[in-house]
Amino acid sequence: MKMIGIRIRDMEDEANPINGTAISYPPQLMEVLEGFRGRPPFFLQLIGGNGYKIDIGISSECGCAQFSSVDGLPPYLMAIAPSATFRGEEFEFLAGGTSTPVDKRYCLSRDLTFKIARHFAETGQKDSAIECEEI
Repeated sequence: MKMIGIRIRDMEDEANPINGTAISYPPQLMEVLEGFRGRPPFFLQLIGGNGYKIDIGISSECGCAQFSSVDGLPPYLMAIAPSATFRGEEFEFLAGGTSTPVDKRYCLSRDLTFKIARHFAETGQKDSAIECEEI
């Protein structure tokens, strides 16, 4: 299946050569996401050509996903974990060298995080099957 076309931005490493790369096919996106294994937890941004973006937290333990417009205006919709995926009060992801705490209620499994990313890349929309909360 062809995707709407997205660009990638590593929010932790501005020098990452993948920044600005256009992704057009699901296997290409999954290959990029899997390529981040072993890195400390960080945020990656997927920017759609339709005025929306999704920030995803990636780690070996859990992930998270926040859907918003590229203009920075609300609403900011955070995916809610369907069950207690992560044990603890919060998990931290890096963005620009700064640790950003994410409440455990937003900590998703890695598989679900990647599924949300793929859905966004294919449609440019948040997955309506995923419960979200405005933050």
